[in-house]
Amino acid sequence: MWVKMHRCLLKKPIWQNQNLFRVFSWCLLKASWNHHEQIVGMTKVQLEPGQFVYGRLKASEETGLHESTIRNCINWLKQNNTLTIKSTNKYSVITIINWALYQSGEDEQDSQQDSQQDNNRTTTGQQQDTTKNTKKIKKVKEETYDYFSDFWAEYPKHRKGVKADVLRYWKTLKMNDELMEKIMKKLFSEIESVSWTKDEGQYVPKAIKWLKEARWEDGK
Repeated sequence: MWVKMHRCLLKKPIWQNQNLFRVFSWCLLKASWNHHEQIVGMTKVQLEPGQFVYGRLKASEETGLHESTIRNCINWLKQNNTLTIKSTNKYSVITIINWALYQSGEDEQDSQQDSQQDNNRTTTGQQQDTTKNTKKIKKVKEETYDYFSDFWAEYPKHRKGVKADVLRYWKTLKMNDELMEKIMKKLFSEIESVSWTKDEGQYVPKAIKWLKEARWEDGK
């Protein structure tokens, strides 16, 4: 089996740190691609797509990194909403967030569509158009969420607000690379500003307010 790696990864902090990228890639390769059961000791563990049983010693052996490095990288990925960890006294299960979004079985769907086209040539044109439109819509959704994930990861945690509400407003913005660059440049500047850092950041506006007021524009 193989995994997909989205091109937007080049713009993320994960790409800039060799150890972080190594651990993240290892997680992708370890994650289950279907529902299955794994035995850990004498315990049956039910795994969903995007999950795997995690052990720091095993991770160290397979990645060639020190256990402390593994721990730090996993904690970073957890804090930045890339994965979650659920632990018991016997084992831990890592779940990769948005696994289904980036690792969906498009090829299986395409194979089914090809089979249908062979059985009924009269619908070939319609099926191709539907497939193209579906992929275009999916691409737009992925890019929108990629942009939002970067923004959400960087915005001060104590002033993020309700993620669903912020994402809903984010989708109303006509997002592109140029606008995203403006937003992130201004956000990084604000994060380091006196007004945002003084008094433990109590003057940082809620994320949705910052977006609605287009604070990235000059003079805001």
